[in-house]
Amino acid sequence: MENLNIKVFYKNVYGNDLCYPFCNTAKNLAKLINQKTFNKYHLETIKSLKYKIDIVAYNPNMEVQS
Repeated sequence: MENLNIKVFYKNVYGNDLCYPFCNTAKNLAKLINQKTFNKYHLETIKSLKYKIDIVAYNPNMEVQS
C-alpha cells in the first residue's frame, strides 16, 4: 500500500493558530472542502482516511512541495 502523507504548517493569524496545507495533496484536500485552512475536525477526518499528517516549520519564503 502506498504511503499517504500530507504536509501542513501552522501560522499565527491575529492570535489564532491556523493550519494551512503545504503539499499539493493537502492543497487539493483543502480545495475539496472549499477551505483555505484545516480545523481539528478536518484533520481528524483526514487521519481517518489513513493519511499521515506531517507538520513542517512555517517560513514566509517557502515554496510548495509535492
